[in-house]
Amino acid sequence: MHQYNSSASLHTKNSNDAESKSANEVNTDFRSKIRTMWKKYGIVFVGTYAGVYLSTLGGMFLALDNDLFQASALGVDPVETVRTLCRLIDKVAGSDYWSTFIHANPKVGTFLVGWALTKVTEPLRLSISVVITPSLSRALGRKEPSEN
Repeated sequence: MHQYNSSASLHTKNSNDAESKSANEVNTDFRSKIRTMWKKYGIVFVGTYAGVYLSTLGGMFLALDNDLFQASALGVDPVETVRTLCRLIDKVAGSDYWSTFIHANPKVGTFLVGWALTKVTEPLRLSISVVITPSLSRALGRKEPSEN
């Protein structure tokens, strides 16, 4: 059993515990929010979230495919970004199948970058879904859920 004798080590240990608790609390809050929305709104919430997700993914793909972000003007090389993602996938998968496939089908690479950008928007997508689900539920003529 290792004991922390110095105050610096104790500070580091406590700091890491605080960071860990903070990450766990955020994860628990996220799961709790989804569970609450599922209990209150059921399929309306799932449909709303799926709609927001698919709209975001489709929008990202179309924006990237039509260069609406003007990545090159921002100093980002789209081709190199796709190559980097291919290398990452090849490393994880243990083969070069995906990079070969994406090279033969460039739109798959565009979709992959769009998917990665969509994943980054998770907190925003969930927030939007949580905010619009009650109104959508009422518009669909659903009974207002009880607070039990």
